[in-house]
Amino acid sequence: MASSENEKMNKENYYRKITALLPRVKKSIDKIKLGFNKKMVKKNLLIFFLFFLFLTSIFLAYCSFEIYQLYNRVDADYKKGINSLSYWEAVVEKHPNYTDAYYKLALEAFKIKKFDKAAEYLDKALFLDPNFEKAKDLKALIVN
Repeated sequence: MASSENEKMNKENYYRKITALLPRVKKSIDKIKLGFNKKMVKKNLLIFFLFFLFLTSIFLAYCSFEIYQLYNRVDADYKKGINSLSYWEAVVEKHPNYTDAYYKLALEAFKIKKFDKAAEYLDKALFLDPNFEKAKDLKALIVN
């Protein structure tokens, strides 16, 4: 019996402590509600949005710059390929039986994605030397 009375007393003490704490908890909640200001929230959201726009613009500027650099590299490679093509065409004009020149012409045409020209030059190289392995390999690559 003593233990059940003891338990009852503990429960009553527990409930007294909780009811004593409730006004303090309510005051804390009221302070939080007072601290929640709509103008402050709008201001913070605006600052966040502007910061997000700033970061997005920096990211887009960086991407644009990278694309511009990539374009310049591709354009330079294409111009280099055209110059090499012109050089090897001049070599072929001077030496029409030079098999390697036709192969180099085909290789340069392949690099700048002129596959028809490359196939034409490879046909000429293989006509001059039917056992030219590099030309056969490149021809197989172009056909596929």
